[in-house]
Amino acid sequence: MSSLESGDVATLFQFTGAALSIGLSTLGTALATGSLGSQIIDSSSDDKSSTYEILPGSNTRTSPAYGSMKKMVVVVMAGFLAIYGLIMAILITQSNDISIAAGVAKFSAGLAVGGACLASGYGMSRLKLSPNQTAHTATVLIMIFLESLGIYGLIIGLILNSNADIEDFVRGQDTPISP
Repeated sequence: MSSLESGDVATLFQFTGAALSIGLSTLGTALATGSLGSQIIDSSSDDKSSTYEILPGSNTRTSPAYGSMKKMVVVVMAGFLAIYGLIMAILITQSNDISIAAGVAKFSAGLAVGGACLASGYGMSRLKLSPNQTAHTATVLIMIFLESLGIYGLIIGLILNSNADIEDFVRGQDTPISP
């Protein structure tokens, strides 16, 4: 049995960061989609009317399913969180033969994106959808602010990942880190 080399440990950190990025962001998406999707299904099953409605301020007639379809926007927004994690994981795994410092930086990048997307998804899962148009607008605005948490995590992850690649290039892979 051979001992671990520094490249093996760095690769372990690198791929653990990628796994955390995908896993935690997908968990956040699942929380939000499960909660909001079940609310949409519950609200559409409560609406037994088959008449068409006239939208306020226009002469356009819409079916009762229109209310459920516009609520799908929040589910689509929740799905973007998983995409942020996937983007970060792809960027993290692009480098080969990295130093331990770069591996830890890539681990941190994955954790930042995954954690931010998980927190964002948890916040989205706590929202309650309303059939009221004004309340729906407020819900979408809250979703936008919660989505920005995932975007901020992605930006932090991109900064950490790019700094790890730059430091490895400047120092060389085998040069020890000095204070």
